[in-house]
Amino acid sequence: MNLTILDILRNYDSSFYYEDDYRKKETNGVYNIEESQLDLDDILVFLNNNNLFDNIIKEINSIDKKYLYSSFNHGYYHNERVLFFGYLIGKERKLNDINMKILMDACKYHDIGRVNDIRDDIHGLISSNKIDKVIENDEFYKNPENLKLLKCAIEYHSTFDKYLEPMIENYEINDKESAKEIMKILKDADGLDRVRLSMGRTYSDLDPSFLRTKEAKRLIKASHQLNELYLKVFKEKTKQNDLDEVKKNTEGELYLHSVGLDFFKFESILNNGILSKNELLKRNILSSKNFDGCNFEDYISVAIYGNEYYSPNNSYNNHVRGNIIFCISNIEAFDGHKTTELTVEDYKNRSILLPINMGGYADERFVKEEIPIEKIDKVIIPKNILNLKLTDINYISSSLSFDAIESQINYYTSIVESKWNQPINREEFKFLVNSARSIEEKRKRKEISSKDFQDELYSFSKKMNYKIGLMVDSMYKSIFNKEDVNIGDVVEDILERNKLNISMDDENFLYINLGETKKLQ
Repeated sequence: MNLTILDILRNYDSSFYYEDDYRKKETNGVYNIEESQLDLDDILVFLNNNNLFDNIIKEINSIDKKYLYSSFNHGYYHNERVLFFGYLIGKERKLNDINMKILMDACKYHDIGRVNDIRDDIHGLISSNKIDKVIENDEFYKNPENLKLLKCAIEYHSTFDKYLEPMIENYEINDKESAKEIMKILKDADGLDRVRLSMGRTYSDLDPSFLRTKEAKRLIKASHQLNELYLKVFKEKTKQNDLDEVKKNTEGELYLHSVGLDFFKFESILNNGILSKNELLKRNILSSKNFDGCNFEDYISVAIYGNEYYSPNNSYNNHVRGNIIFCISNIEAFDGHKTTELTVEDYKNRSILLPINMGGYADERFVKEEIPIEKIDKVIIPKNILNLKLTDINYISSSLSFDAIESQINYYTSIVESKWNQPINREEFKFLVNSARSIEEKRKRKEISSKDFQDELYSFSKKMNYKIGLMVDSMYKSIFNKEDVNIGDVVEDILERNKLNISMDDENFLYINLGETKKLQ
C-alpha cells in the first residue's frame, strides 16, 4: 500500500475515539501511568492551530524509502510514526533547529540496518554505519559534530541505557547535552510505537517505566489511538474489514476458525464442536493431519478478529479469509510462545511449552482441547465458493510431510467409503504413496536437493488432489443424481440434514446462525 501518515489522518474521525486497545490495556491493569494522557484529537488540533502539521508532513515526505528495511513492523509506517512522536517530543522540549534536524533524520533512518523483525541489539550499529550513504550529499552533515550526533543517536537506540555516556565519549562528541537529548527522544519515540506489537492483546510490549522523558509518558494513549487508526485504514484499503459488522454484534472478542473448503469437517463441527487432535481420537472421530506442527494434538488454532495489523503475515489472511468460517465467542484463548523466545532445548521439551506460534501470526490464539458447539455463534460461507466444482477444490495441503499427505488421503477415502456404497480402490492410493516415498528416501540420502524434493512432492500432492477430487465428485453425482455438482449443492444438503437455514446474506457471504436449537442438540 502506497500510503503516508497524511492519508491515514485524512480518515481521522473526531467522533470516533480509537481507544479500544488502550481501554483493554487499562481494564487489564497493564499500565500504571501517573502522567495525564494527551488525546490524539487534542494533538491534531494543536498542530493545525500552530501551523506545525505541514512541517511533519514535509519531514515524512522527505523519507527516502529505498534505504528503509522492507517490513510491516519496522519499515516505512513504523518510521513515520516514530518521526511523528519524535517531532512532538522535540518541540515540547524546545530543541533548537540543528538538534531538531538531527533528531528527524535519526527517526527516519534508525532501522535501515535491520535484516529481520526479531530482537536485534546491533541493528542500531549497522544502521549507524549505513547512514553515511543516505546523507552523503547533505551539506549539513559536512560538519563532523552533526554527523557524530546523528550516528551516535542511531547506534544508541537499540542498546541499553547504561551505554549512553560511554557511547557519547566513544564518538568524541563535544555537545554532550545535545547528544543526550537527541538520544533519549529517539529512544522514546521508537519505544512509543512498540504498542503496535501487542495490539489487541491483554498485555503491552511498551513498558512506560522505560520511557525517559515526561513528554513521551503523556503520549502513550495517543500512540494507541494512532496505531488503531492505521489499523482501521489498512483494513479498509485491503478490504480486510469484511467481518466488521459481525464483530460489532459479538459480545467480547470475536474468534474465527476455518476448515478451508472441507465440507466434511464443516458437518462434523456442526455435530461435535471444534476438537483438538487428541479429542478427535478420544471420541473416535475421523480426522486428518494437514501439517507437521507443534500444536495439533492438544490445541486448536483460532484467529482473533479486528485487533491486529492485517499485514500479509497474519492468520486471518492466510488461513481464514475466503473459506468456511466459524465465528466463536466467550472462550478462553491465549497467545502462543514466539519462536524467537525459544531455544533448541525448549523445542525438545515442547510438550511443556505448548502452544507455539510457529507462523509468527500476530492474530493467532490457541484454545485447549475443545470449543463446544454452544460457543459457536454462526457459520459464514463466502458466496464466491458456492459455484466451485468439487474437482476444483484443494483437498491435499501443501505439506512437506509424506505422513501428512498420506493421512489426508486416508481421511478422504474413509469418508467416501462410509457415505457411498461403491468400492474404493484403496490399494491404488496405497501403492502410489509407497512409490512416492522413494522421493523422501532420496532426500535422506542427499541424492536430490531440497528444491527438487519440494518440486517432486508438490507434483505428487497435485496428482493426489486430482484423484481425490474425481472420487468425491463421483460420489456426490451419484448421491444427488446430478451431472454437475458444486459446493453450493453440498452446503445446501448439509444444512437441510442438520435442520439449519441461511439466516441472512449480503453481497459477499451467507450467514448461518446456529441458534439455541442446534446448540442444545
